[in-house]
Amino acid sequence: MWNGQRDLRGERVLVTHQTGFGDQFLLFATVRQWRDAGADIMLTCDHAIHGLIQASLPGCTVLAAAHPLAVSAPLPTEAQETIKSFAPTLQATLLHLPLLAADDSPRPQPYFDACLRAPAAARERASTWSQTLRAREPGKRLVGLFWDCAQRHATDIGSKERCWAGLRSVPLAQVERFTTHPALTREVQFVSLHHPVAELANGTPRGAVSHYGPGIASFADTAACMEQLDAVLSVDAVAANLSTMVD
Repeated sequence: MWNGQRDLRGERVLVTHQTGFGDQFLLFATVRQWRDAGADIMLTCDHAIHGLIQASLPGCTVLAAAHPLAVSAPLPTEAQETIKSFAPTLQATLLHLPLLAADDSPRPQPYFDACLRAPAAARERASTWSQTLRAREPGKRLVGLFWDCAQRHATDIGSKERCWAGLRSVPLAQVERFTTHPALTREVQFVSLHHPVAELANGTPRGAVSHYGPGIASFADTAACMEQLDAVLSVDAVAANLSTMVD
């Protein structure tokens, strides 16, 4: 396990993840500090964000895996051959990443550098979509909207998790206070950032709300959509951190 050493020249570091999507979007931004210190990096990330992370960190090996719940938990069997081929000399966790530069003086600026970038094909589709929408809504700013945490509707998780998800959600009636506000909607066209399946459970606010035309099937699509927007409003760290880290 990494013990705080600063000189990582020649080291091959396996970085395993334990946290949710939003934290991963933020903390992967500090991978560059490890590479600047000389490390060769292999990252694990959740399957749902693998395409986005792989496109964003081309200098790293990115492996999709279900995240371990503890430092000592074994990685999935199907990942172990790939990891053996990489032949890591050190292991670190996702939460170790920002600690490497914590004692630097001066600290890196910015500390969490925007690093996420959608795959090229997704970005091209998003560009075509945004041009069409802006032509249909001339003069309006495009603002992404994420108003409901889908876990609130899940039946396979505990009540505590659903409660926290509810606290990260806004009722449709409250969202519609601005999606239907005449003065606001003369200047703004909102764009739903929800996955279509999640939105079926959550419902869609009335008013000036559009949907991403190519469709959101993955977080790579969400990132591509966000690159074309003027701003993002989000009640959850997933969309908030992703929009902040989109380059």
